[in-house]
Amino acid sequence: TTLTDIIRLELEALAPEHRVVFETIALSAPISLHLLGATCDLDAVSMLVEQGLVEISRPPGAAAEPMVTLTHPIYGEAASALINQAQITSRLRALYRGVMGSVGAILDPGELLQVASWALASGEQLPLDRLVSAFALTRHPADYELRIRLTTALIKHPNADATIRAEALICRLESFRFSNDPVGVQTDFELAKQLFETMAPGPERSDLLITFGEVSADAFTLQQSKWQEALDALDWV
Repeated sequence: TTLTDIIRLELEALAPEHRVVFETIALSAPISLHLLGATCDLDAVSMLVEQGLVEISRPPGAAAEPMVTLTHPIYGEAASALINQAQITSRLRALYRGVMGSVGAILDPGELLQVASWALASGEQLPLDRLVSAFALTRHPADYELRIRLTTALIKHPNADATIRAEALICRLESFRFSNDPVGVQTDFELAKQLFETMAPGPERSDLLITFGEVSADAFTLQQSKWQEALDALDWV
């Protein structure tokens, strides 16, 4: 019997409503107490604190929100063995809907990215303005997996115009480059070309084309050493 097995038995003994709260925390931690409270009973959170399963701390700064985390990573490992994909989707969907229905209008940048990740993981569609804002926050961070997921959602969003989709395609192409995915780079290069051919001429399109050419050339040369493809990309724009 391992320590993880013992902890798993402890989690299985939780009351169903408390286990749901624990699983929600395990999937989202670290999470601010006010976001968690949008969908979870804070009395249940307090009970989990008393049992030593989770802890609440306040980061430095007068305006910092109390944060909820697991007391040890092994609790997360044990929880992952007990929760299936349908339950993961359900927990994250409930979090997303609860937050957007209560405090969604006043999310700070870090919270917006967290809420966006819950939406993407649970199949929810973020409002376009929130998705664009989240996308703007991921232009430079090195979380390429999140960038790819956000840009894919933008490209597929029914209300996104050609300019937004072009910006998202360029960003996703660059993310595929840094993720060492040459197939993704080539696919997005072709998709972006098709999209640009449908866009009306103008300064906005011209600026995006320049960026597209530079990003594509870098991807072809620095990732794959395809110098001719890089030159062709620059010639095309």
